[in-house]
Amino acid sequence: MSIEQYQPTQTGNVGSALIREAAAVMSDAHALAKAVASTQMIPKHFQGKPDECAAAMLYGASLGLDPMQSVRQIYVVHGQAALYARAMVALVMGAGHSVWTVESTDELVTVAAQRRGSQHVEQSTWTFERAKKAGYTNNDKYRTDPQAMLYSKAASEVCRKIAPDVLSGVYAVEELQMERFDEPSAPAAPTSAADRMRAAIRPQVTAEQVAPEQPGTEAGPVPGETAVEPPESPLLNTRSNLAKAMYAAINEAGIPESDRIEFLSGTIGRQITSSKEMTEDEARSVLDALNTLSRGAS
Repeated sequence: MSIEQYQPTQTGNVGSALIREAAAVMSDAHALAKAVASTQMIPKHFQGKPDECAAAMLYGASLGLDPMQSVRQIYVVHGQAALYARAMVALVMGAGHSVWTVESTDELVTVAAQRRGSQHVEQSTWTFERAKKAGYTNNDKYRTDPQAMLYSKAASEVCRKIAPDVLSGVYAVEELQMERFDEPSAPAAPTSAADRMRAAIRPQVTAEQVAPEQPGTEAGPVPGETAVEPPESPLLNTRSNLAKAMYAAINEAGIPESDRIEFLSGTIGRQITSSKEMTEDEARSVLDALNTLSRGAS
């Protein structure tokens, strides 16, 4: 079974035609997704999820990817479908355009591209300093593999410039992973603003009430106090996009390690000794609190 790339017919209502044609192939996509979602041949984030797998196949078809390429290359980051930068380059080059690396070091990466039939060469240069100024270097990947991250920014930027028709506005996975959750990216707040933010948080819970988080340890309520039951919500998966967004926001707020459990406990209104004890709803409330305090501190 194959899923062909669909194109809207030339009718008076292109939007309606697109919906009809998408619906026509959706049943095929879902049948194929059910067959592969239970296998080990696809990434873990699609295993056991035929509906999401089918949606990825349909989205990938609009980009010119076959079904298996779609489930291997498309990822969802902060609720947005994205491709890795190298997959974006492959799509652009597959459409007949040229993309090449001019220079690549841990401090600077320049990628050039030329649209087929055009004499103009577009270039994008990302330096570590530029990434730092944009607030991206809080991401651990910049510390462990800066060259790859700089390449992803330069390559995805230049590809969108020369071939927007090929990429249809899609962003790179690496780019979305560096963005703040539901907030536009911005440089880290200055120290004075971070100090004001911590001052606003600190009175809620004292250091004596909550001990700093220690890896591998679990603790009960403080003697003499009654534990507050968490709200009805799934426990936070500390490797999920939601958790990563929360940790990134805490980093950007400039809250030191020693104050983080204090901050989390005070924000969610109950005592915890580890972020693993939080629920998803509590993590969202932390993000909301950080966004509010950030706007007030700026």
